[in-house]
Amino acid sequence: MFKPVWKDTSLALRMTLMMTLLVVLAVVSVTLLAIQREQRTFRMDTEHQAQAMLSVLLATLTDHLYFMEVDALSHHLGELRDEEMILLARVYDSEGHVIADAQLPDLVPGFEVDPFGKQIMESDTVIFEWHTDKLVAGQAVLVGDQRLGAASLGLSTAPLEAKIVAMRNQGLVVA
Repeated sequence: MFKPVWKDTSLALRMTLMMTLLVVLAVVSVTLLAIQREQRTFRMDTEHQAQAMLSVLLATLTDHLYFMEVDALSHHLGELRDEEMILLARVYDSEGHVIADAQLPDLVPGFEVDPFGKQIMESDTVIFEWHTDKLVAGQAVLVGDQRLGAASLGLSTAPLEAKIVAMRNQGLVVA
């Protein structure tokens, strides 16, 4: 009743189809591995960049945070607003309340503790939180054994997305 399709095809055609299928699978596999490697490298590079930027930011803000000069903190964060790669920048007090925000220059500090600010304040290292569109990194400001507050930066992952789309399209063309 049903005849297998392979029975009526020539050996040359079957070999050609199998070789084509194997080549396409190999190209797709290599492309996927390259994308994974690129993502890993980008993540590490972005974390190092965020850590370096946080160090510079904390060095700039420490005195203002020590004296709780909120206007000066807001001014410094306002200068970051024009940076294309920086999506957010915040400063927290010693309890984790947001006291300055680059996106909200007229921020009135609230009573609610920011969960990320609290997490930063409880850590001795840089905290990284990955989102689909950004990396948020935060670090506490320590003077001696006293925690004055913390700062966080959000860096865009748009360059990674552009690379992945280009690699995927190139892989599809080759396949």
